[in-house]
Amino acid sequence: LSGVTKISVGEATNCAILSSPVGTLKCWGYGASGQLGVPAPPSSSATPLTVNLGAPATDVGVGEFHACAVAGGGMKCWGTNYAKEVLDTGVSQYDTPQTIPDLTSGVALASAGNANSCAVMLTGAIRCWGANGTGQNGTGLTVSSGTPQNSLITSGATAIGYGSDHRCALVGDSARCMG
Repeated sequence: LSGVTKISVGEATNCAILSSPVGTLKCWGYGASGQLGVPAPPSSSATPLTVNLGAPATDVGVGEFHACAVAGGGMKCWGTNYAKEVLDTGVSQYDTPQTIPDLTSGVALASAGNANSCAVMLTGAIRCWGANGTGQNGTGLTVSSGTPQNSLITSGATAIGYGSDHRCALVGDSARCMG
């Protein structure tokens, strides 16, 4: 795969944003949980598959069994939904990207973790949803939520990463971690 401008790797899935055509998102690897982002997903694919986001991707985050991307300034997620890390519904898996309500604009970065998701807003604020048993969503609580919640980081975040049950953000020249 050439022309890669951004890449993210998860448990066993990889996604990359390409420079040509600008913002094309391709994913490959394990896909049985829908994390490849394509209709009727194969259980795995060694060949990168194009994910239809409806707009060019500017950022991508791959988690354990789901993924999220920023496209057209909004957040879209797909894959396993057992902790409502995609949407606040009873649906257990989304094979194609789903628009996240309340995050249709103003999103800069995407982060997908172990059954949770976060968006870094253009303001540098962080909003997270899904599993939160260890406080990894940074709200100051350990209550899970299927809808984006404001974290205690309300401005200044410029990067975000995740671990199994924690997440760290770059705020100014400091690491701020949660979970």
